[in-house]
Amino acid sequence: METVTDVVEPTVLLAGRPDAVDSTAAALRESRPATDVMTATSRDRAETLVGEDEIDCVVCDEELSDTDGISVLYAIREEHRSLPVVLYAGDGSEELASEAISAGVTDYVPLSLTDEQPAVLANRIRNAVEKYRAETALKARGRRLAAINQLHRVLQDITTSVIETPTRDEMEQRVCDRLVESDTYAAAWFGDFDRGTNAVTLSASAGESCERLNELARQDGDDGHEPATQAVRSKEIQLVSELDDGGDERWREAALECGYRSLASIPITHRRSLYGVLTIYSKRSGAFRGHEDDILETLGNVLGHAFEAFQRKQTLMSDVLTELELRLPELETPLVDAAAGEDYTIRVDRTLPAGDDEYVQYLTADGLDTDAVERLADAVDSIERISPVGAGEEFHQFEVTQTAPPLTGTIATFGGRVRSATVRNGECHAVVELPSDVDVRSLLEALRERFPEAELVAQRTVEQDSVTTGEFRSRVFEELTEKQRTALEAAYFSGFFEWPRDNSGEEIAETLGVAPATFSQHIRNAERKIADVLLKHEREDRSEE
Repeated sequence: METVTDVVEPTVLLAGRPDAVDSTAAALRESRPATDVMTATSRDRAETLVGEDEIDCVVCDEELSDTDGISVLYAIREEHRSLPVVLYAGDGSEELASEAISAGVTDYVPLSLTDEQPAVLANRIRNAVEKYRAETALKARGRRLAAINQLHRVLQDITTSVIETPTRDEMEQRVCDRLVESDTYAAAWFGDFDRGTNAVTLSASAGESCERLNELARQDGDDGHEPATQAVRSKEIQLVSELDDGGDERWREAALECGYRSLASIPITHRRSLYGVLTIYSKRSGAFRGHEDDILETLGNVLGHAFEAFQRKQTLMSDVLTELELRLPELETPLVDAAAGEDYTIRVDRTLPAGDDEYVQYLTADGLDTDAVERLADAVDSIERISPVGAGEEFHQFEVTQTAPPLTGTIATFGGRVRSATVRNGECHAVVELPSDVDVRSLLEALRERFPEAELVAQRTVEQDSVTTGEFRSRVFEELTEKQRTALEAAYFSGFFEWPRDNSGEEIAETLGVAPATFSQHIRNAERKIADVLLKHEREDRSEE
């Protein structure tokens, strides 16, 4: 079976007396020409080479220029408990062998160099290195499996705790705590991206604190290459599996000084919205590879879903919102470009998320008939489907499924929604609602990256309508006829709205003594009236704008 040493010959450090080390090195090179042999004649030099270079095995004579081989063995074992150390002596000595075993020697070779014995020493080295590499690979595999299991536990915890965790801040802290609760990862922190300064600011952390790294992320700005900043700019995971292999960037030096050997920065996104970045540090070289990388991507997606839910909940639960009125004088979108030269008005009545990077929009078009709108849609690559849903004497309504519209996507990034938007001959007027703590300046900067002429017409603080449960129930029952209310209550208490249904419409109709078609008509009318109470005022508001 092929082993690691069949592929890569070992790097050997030969430590011994000046008069013997050169001849021993020459003999080893002749026996195994591919072996990289380094030499040291003092304890300090041996310790330095072991610390600075990737040594696979130390071969130590019983005597050096300033000490003995046993002292070198003890010194190496203080920092490198498993590195192979082979001690050889000119004459076999049971006392020396016993002391070497007590000090943690890998192999003891009682020999004096003759023409035949370099091959014996080379084989002893080869055996020690093969065992060392196999054990190291097994430990690394165990650490990777532990890391994967830890990530799976964090994922499971996030999935089950989204409902019971009241705020995003608490969720961020919970994720950091779970990541570092074992020794798989040394530290973890969340950061918010400041579009004004292009820097990342710490929002939650756990594990071994290293303030210098956090400060570098905050100062990174436009010219830096710190992984967390790169992650939020590119919206792609940044992995550094070997911090030792790289340049002299300040963040890399700081991470190494903190004792870290690898890191991963995961942008937290959902659809096209960016919610921040999660950075994880490990003291393992070669971390964040293979399946571990795949789970980190999943972790970022799950957190993106969770953070969007928190932001949506914040908007819904808040009594106060920030309302912006925007003017985009030269709206450049495929649909507007395709309609150039037409005298028309397109009103966006509602935009709903339908999947990753996909939205459903309900549009009302004046001045464009159904055929004209469908021809325009055929010219727009981002529109996947368009269907007419209604018409009046002077307008047509459509349901359009398309990839994220630029205005909607930008506003969603800040946890807001487009309450209304009207496009008239290429100029767009939009009203958007945002959580009260959103930085409006940062939003406008992000918006102007896509629409350079975007103009803030007005900014208002508005209160959401507050309706009690009793008031809403009264409104609904005022709209329902007695027969509709009877059908609705019978359907609800009979499990008609459960899945699967406890009772079918035919069974409930029989109980009520009416025809199935009559029951179905009452239910449909009741559902429509409930939807009207919920949503009709929004359509009326848009028609007045």
